Amino acid sequence: MDKILPFLKAHWPAIAAFAAAFWGNYGTTITAFVTAHPKYAQAFGFAAFIFGFYLKSPRQKALTKTPAST
Repeated sequence: MDKILPFLKAHWPAIAAFAAAFWGNYGTTITAFVTAHPKYAQAFGFAAFIFGFYLKSPRQKALTKTPAST
């Protein structure tokens, strides 16, 4: 996490421009999909939430110590 925040602070204009360009190209497709298939969109959103919830955080410390390699 200590390396990510300085990177984000240094490159936020490029990241924001990428997000805006991505939405400009694919925003109508995403909106049309959600409008046409609200149940699938809800399922994909729930799956993304579960995936993000159980994804190991970079700041999380290991619960158990691993044995030293020999």
